[in-house]
Amino acid sequence: MGWASCSRLRRCLFPPACAQPVHISRPPVFALFIPLLLLTAVPTVGRAQGAQPPMPKTLPVPTTYEGLFAERDLRARGALQYMQCHQETMQAARSGALGEMSPSWSVACVPQGNEWRGALVEFTQQPSGSANVKVQRQWALRGAGVAVRERIDTQAVAAVARAMARGLSAPRPGRGVASLMPVALLYEGYSEVWFLPVLGASSRPVVGGDSLIQMKADGSAELGHASRTPPVRSLTAPVAGAPWTIDSSEERVPLISELIAARRGVNVASEVRVRTKQFESTLRRGGQWTHRALPGATPGATPGATP
Repeated sequence: MGWASCSRLRRCLFPPACAQPVHISRPPVFALFIPLLLLTAVPTVGRAQGAQPPMPKTLPVPTTYEGLFAERDLRARGALQYMQCHQETMQAARSGALGEMSPSWSVACVPQGNEWRGALVEFTQQPSGSANVKVQRQWALRGAGVAVRERIDTQAVAAVARAMARGLSAPRPGRGVASLMPVALLYEGYSEVWFLPVLGASSRPVVGGDSLIQMKADGSAELGHASRTPPVRSLTAPVAGAPWTIDSSEERVPLISELIAARRGVNVASEVRVRTKQFESTLRRGGQWTHRALPGATPGATPGATP
């Protein structure tokens, strides 16, 4: 896009997560997507020449394949939860379950306690001129889903809403090939917007197009973006009760979108194998990831089991 490289954005970002909705309690690490993602500095309107937003702190990068894979899989789980929340909230809104709505409202999904909450928000202008958001409706992913009027983390909602607004205004990777959507994830010190394939039927899995915009924690300014993305492609659908193999486009660690496809596919297939050029990782229904190095794998990796 013509922006100069930012040497301070050396490492790509991965959050921790758990079986419940993914909460970010520490800043994830950069560099796990290099050379896939080269982050570049983004000029900000009104900012002094040469000045940039302060960069988030980073943590050491895992040194084994197992560690790298676990970080990326955790991010895939968080993105999958976000997209499921967004999808269900939109369906509830279209069905009328959230009452009368304004076309100017937008959806922002955040983890709240032990559940995900879809918030319909409206942007407002404060006296200072900065954009703020007001939560108008909430849809809780509780049981079959329910409209609620309960306390919600409004700062998190505002940060996600601003980040999503930036994502929706950006050129969409894979346009004309597949539908990709922005997914906003919050961290301690910054936020991210990922472009990932829209969740469709498991009989038509699509992967690739993974792209990142890194933003300030409150979503108010862009810190960097990915300069290239992997190609978008369709996969052969899994067959019920049979093993399913996803041949990754990557050299070592699979893409987030490939791991999302794997986690969805294991509900159909007996097991899913994701195979990069150097490693093969297998997920069985109700089980955990196991890994093995392929001939020619880079030394230093210690494949084993990933929860």
